[in-house]
Amino acid sequence: MHIEKQVHNSQLLLILSGTLDQKSVAMLAQVVHEGISHTNKVILDFGNIAAISPRATQGLLSLSTECRQRDLQLVLCKLQSSVAEDLRPSGLLSLLPVYCTRGEAL
Repeated sequence: MHIEKQVHNSQLLLILSGTLDQKSVAMLAQVVHEGISHTNKVILDFGNIAAISPRATQGLLSLSTECRQRDLQLVLCKLQSSVAEDLRPSGLLSLLPVYCTRGEAL
């Protein structure tokens, strides 16, 4: 997986591409941890994520909990329908704001 970082008005935008698995979600969590001192909102752009593993879903749930405990808003955008279906059983889509476009998320 590849992560492109951008900062927009104290919002950290992470543009993800590839497959999200247990190893890459750990990498994503590290990038979020490195950026949280400079932001109040993290936007995960899933537009180029083709697949997500069940273990990655668990990692995203943990990241969501950690962000909530730190008063950091975590949002998702540009979810492919297949990825949204993989995330739905976890309840993650009801825990986090989900936007259709990057512009709406910003």
